[in-house]
Amino acid sequence: MSAAASRTGSLPRRSAIPALIAGIIPTAPFAFDLALRYLETSPSAVTEVIADGAYHRAVRLGDRPAVVRVTAARERDLTPWPPSLQGKGEDALDLTPGPFSLQGRGEGTARWGAPMTRQGVTLRVEVDGVGLGGEHLAAGMRLVEGVFGTRADVGDIERDVAADPIFLAVAQRFRGLRPVLIADPFEALVWAIIGQQINVRFAAKLKRALVERFGARIPAHGGEFLLFPDPEALAGLEHERDLRPLQFSRQKSEYTILVAREIASGRLDLEALRTAPPEEALARLMALKGIGRWTAEYMLLRGFGNPDSIPAADGGLKRVIGRDYGLGRLATEAEVRDIAARWAGWRGYAAFYWWFTLQLEAEARASGEPPRRQGRQARQDS
Repeated sequence: MSAAASRTGSLPRRSAIPALIAGIIPTAPFAFDLALRYLETSPSAVTEVIADGAYHRAVRLGDRPAVVRVTAARERDLTPWPPSLQGKGEDALDLTPGPFSLQGRGEGTARWGAPMTRQGVTLRVEVDGVGLGGEHLAAGMRLVEGVFGTRADVGDIERDVAADPIFLAVAQRFRGLRPVLIADPFEALVWAIIGQQINVRFAAKLKRALVERFGARIPAHGGEFLLFPDPEALAGLEHERDLRPLQFSRQKSEYTILVAREIASGRLDLEALRTAPPEEALARLMALKGIGRWTAEYMLLRGFGNPDSIPAADGGLKRVIGRDYGLGRLATEAEVRDIAARWAGWRGYAAFYWWFTLQLEAEARASGEPPRRQGRQARQDS
C-alpha cells in the first residue's frame, strides 16, 4: 500500500537507504498517542500519514526533500549519551530537556539516547532522503519540535482554567496534548483558504487533488509520500486551466494564487510573521485579499503554534460551545470570545481540544458507538 494512497494503516517493507536518526525528550506530560489519534481522525490530515504507530510527513529540509518519521521510542533503540558531543558546532542539536548523540550504527545514521520517563515519552525521529547530512537532521528535529510542541510547558493549564469546570474536564481528558501544527506554514495558510465556508470533507478533497496534481511524491519506507507544492509552483497557476478542473471555485483559486504569489515574490514572509507579535501577524495576514479574521487566527494556531489564538468564528466551535455551555443553539462569535476569555493563555488549546472532541464524536457516530460528551450533565472529552 502506498503511503500517498492512505493516511493510516501499515506500510510496506522499509527502504534500504539508511535514515538519519535522533531523539527528543518532550517536556512532560506529553501525549504522543493523542496527537496521532487527532491526525487519524482529522479530515485536514492529507499530507500526514499515520501508519504502524508512526507519524510520516514529506517535507523540505533546506534544499532537500525528505520524509520525517516519528515514533515513541523504546530504550533499547537508543544509544548512551556521550557528553563530549553536546553543543559542538553551529549545527549541533539543542534538544532540551534531553541530551543527544551523533554516534550511530552504520553510514548516514545519528542516534541519541536517554532514559524513558513515566510522565512522558521519548520520541525517535528518522529523516529519510537522498544526500542528507547533519544540517538536514537538525532541521528535521526543529520541525518535529514545532509540529508536536515538545518544548511547551502545559503543566499549568488545569490550574489556570480551574474556575471553568466545563473546559477543565476537556483539558483533563486531553492532558499532555499540544495543538498539532501543519508542518508547512504555507500549506496551513492554503488549507485555511480552501476550508473557508465549505464542508471540511469537501475541503480535504480539494486539498488532496491540489497536492496530487501539483505536489511531488517522495519515496521512503517502501512507499511514496505526498509533498505539498511550494509557493512558486502555485504562483503560476490559472483558475480555468489548472484549478477549475479540480473543483476549486473562482474565488478560492484567486485567493490561493494570490497568497502563493505574495510569498514567492518575497512580499509576504511567513517565517517573520511566526515570531511577530500576534496582533501584527493578524493585521498583516488580514491585509491580503481573501484572508479574514477566522483564516488569520487559524493560521496563527495551526501554522505558527500560537497557544492563545482562537478562530472564534469557526462553525464547529460555535456549535460545541453553544451545546456544552447550555445555550441551546449555536454560540455567536462574540459569545465564543467572551467565554474564551476565561482560558486566556490557552485559547488555542481550547479550540484544538474541542475540534478533537468533535472529530471523536463524528467517528463514534460513524461506528454506531455512543459518543462521549462533556457539558453540564457529563463533563469528561477537526
